[in-house]
Amino acid sequence: MKNHAETIERVNTNVALCHETLVKLKDTCCMSTRSAKMVLLAEKVQNLGMKTEDVTDAYIDTHFVHVEDVGAALGTLYATCCTKTREKLYQDMFRALGIINLGLHKLNGVSH
Repeated sequence: MKNHAETIERVNTNVALCHETLVKLKDTCCMSTRSAKMVLLAEKVQNLGMKTEDVTDAYIDTHFVHVEDVGAALGTLYATCCTKTREKLYQDMFRALGIINLGLHKLNGVSH
């Protein structure tokens, strides 16, 4: 099913973007190794995995939770960030999480 494969690819692309953006956030943060908030975000992003084959209901359900967890950790870090220079990175990751969330809904049979 072409549409299904395209949705999985879009989800995977944005999962990869979250991982890449995390690296940029950590690289530009003066406290990345000392900040409990950055450590928590890194742990949560690691739970976002990519899938290429059968996307099961369990995978989708689990990833809805992971997207929420990353969003919560990202929001806490963003709200307490000491510099505006990383604002675009936060926005990019929030946008990617939204695309992942919509893709998971689509894979779950819900279209918006």
